[in-house]
Amino acid sequence: MRVVKRSGEVEEFDPAKAINAILRVGTPPEEAKAILESVKPYLYDGMTTEELYRRIRSALPAPKAQRYSLKKAIMLLGPEGHAFESLMGRIFEQMGYEVLVRQILKGKCVSHEVDVVIVKNGRK
Repeated sequence: MRVVKRSGEVEEFDPAKAINAILRVGTPPEEAKAILESVKPYLYDGMTTEELYRRIRSALPAPKAQRYSLKKAIMLLGPEGHAFESLMGRIFEQMGYEVLVRQILKGKCVSHEVDVVIVKNGRK
């Protein structure tokens, strides 16, 4: 089965990526596997990652679903998210870090927009 990413790129569905996303919100491994199994009947070739996200979110218990939605909520802030990035930068500065906000960093294949880069003792 293939999924369509937000960028329009198509890639093979990787169950490990879905499991990792579920685990990141504090779900125990066995429960994460059960959640993925419960949504598998609704998956189809050409499904968008957005639809996959909604299916998984609806299968999560309420507190975990809220944590799963946090990244999306921050993205929905759009330009208003800049204030949040600046706030996080100020917090890290108070903790003794050097802070760079809204940076473009060159990756192995593409450049990535990074909201906040923190540096301490020369390490990013």
